[in-house]
Amino acid sequence: KAKGVSYSELVNPGGLQVDYFISHHWAEDFGEFVQSVLRHAIIAAVELGQNVKWKDVVYWCCAFANNQHQIELGETLQKSPFYLA
Repeated sequence: KAKGVSYSELVNPGGLQVDYFISHHWAEDFGEFVQSVLRHAIIAAVELGQNVKWKDVVYWCCAFANNQHQIELGETLQKSPFYLA
C-alpha cells in the first residue's frame, strides 16, 4: 500500500512476458480460483514445452495486475487495462 502500485508491479517491477490472460469475479470463491489456475499451470507447462515448470507459467490477472490503490479502467474499451494487456 505504501508504494501505491499493483501487486504485479511490486513483485516484478520490470514486468514479465505473459503466457495467459485470466480474470476473476470478486464474488467467486478465491480458493477455487487459485486451484483452477494451479491445475491449468500444471497442464500448460507441459504444453509450453522446453522444460517449463508449472511455477514458471505467467498469468496476467486483473486482481493482481491492476493497481487497486488507483483504479484506472480507461475512457474506452481500447484504453482499458484488459484490452491493453
